Amino acid sequence: MSSIRYRQNYKHHVYTKSDSGLIPALLRNGEFAFRPFGGFLPFEDDEEYQLVKLVNLTAYTVEKNGVEVWEDIRSGYYVLGCYRYGAYFILERNNGIFALEK
Repeated sequence: MSSIRYRQNYKHHVYTKSDSGLIPALLRNGEFAFRPFGGFLPFEDDEEYQLVKLVNLTAYTVEKNGVEVWEDIRSGYYVLGCYRYGAYFILERNNGIFALEK
């Protein structure tokens, strides 16, 4: 199952879409807005999204065939996501995510 690893202070949490864990997005004024993690959505060029910058994520996995391999997200990067259905979703394309430098 697809999961993320989120750092809160000095603790790491692992969330899947079935968990009710809250993750932060960076607002324009520099504050954080916390919403539940909704999972992963495929990025479609013709779809309109309310894009968000997800922060403090340290790794993700897109498990296939029962093999869980974690891909690290570099420090100083945020993950491109979207706000939909009251939750934050990570946008993925070609089995990867959009990680952009802060």
